[in-house]
Amino acid sequence: MGPRWLAIPTVALALFASRPVSAGPPDERPQRPLAEAVQVEPGASCLDHATLLQHLQSWRTDTALDAGIAVLVHGGADPRQIGFEVWVGASARIERNFDPAPESCADRHAVVALAIAIALDDTLAEQLGLIEPEPIEPEPTEPEVVQATDDELPVDEPEPELPSRRPTLGLTLAGGMFGGAHPQLGAGGIVAFDVRALAHFDLRIGGLVSHLPDLRFLEGTIASTIAAGRLDLCWATLPRSVRLRLCGGFAAGALHAAPRGFDRNLPQTLPWSAALAGIDLVVLLVGPLALELRFDGFLALQREVLDLDTPSGATIGSLRYPAGGLIIAVGPRFEF
Repeated sequence: MGPRWLAIPTVALALFASRPVSAGPPDERPQRPLAEAVQVEPGASCLDHATLLQHLQSWRTDTALDAGIAVLVHGGADPRQIGFEVWVGASARIERNFDPAPESCADRHAVVALAIAIALDDTLAEQLGLIEPEPIEPEPTEPEVVQATDDELPVDEPEPELPSRRPTLGLTLAGGMFGGAHPQLGAGGIVAFDVRALAHFDLRIGGLVSHLPDLRFLEGTIASTIAAGRLDLCWATLPRSVRLRLCGGFAAGALHAAPRGFDRNLPQTLPWSAALAGIDLVVLLVGPLALELRFDGFLALQREVLDLDTPSGATIGSLRYPAGGLIIAVGPRFEF
């Protein structure tokens, strides 16, 4: 038994909610292809526009829709969260949600396509004026006073609220190598929190830290640490199982150097700032858990120079830090 027939029990109840449509030829209205009227934002689901359209056309004989009708199909952060809306003009007339949707990807396409076909029949009939209106009883000329008990008093039912499209939140914890942050290769970590209010754009705030414990210089060593906060704006592909992001921003913090083995071992702290640009790849694993691989290039806004002085105040050497470098980090990401 194919996925198309497995979809019928899932949406069979929707058939009983359909309203009778009177026969009659529709008015001449502008039409557009069904492929243009149906839009798909898959999110973390496996929904595919072409596959969904193929299932939908198997339930409908007409391959065109009234130009004023549009269907928006969207997935959520969970692969089994799927819903759709049927819009007529600027207002949403019908909304359906499947949470959870069927387990297999083929069944998901079949269930959603059948539900859309049923919704379109009802919406199209109402748009074309083919549904006969409910008869309206004429109001009496004189109001009737009716004494009703508490049990007979009408109760105002609240109107159903449409689900809000809340932003997607992400938290990344990654570790990796920092090349160019210190005069030698160092290790470090990154923490980032981002907010996705729009499908293609993320705003990310976070911090980075890198430490090199034994940077050799002259007759001693230096423990070099860089810690900074950062702010980035990212452009990304649509949310899917694999998502690519391009980010750019700034970081500002401090460089702390602790010399050892010199006549004068006085730690020094210098300001540190840089411009950053990078690319990262997010791979959805299961539920809210994903894996993020990040490549960040940075350019120091101020070239840092560390001067080592003798007790008398004479400079015995100057250590110049690189003007820029590359950060490679990988770690878990959690999306909510």
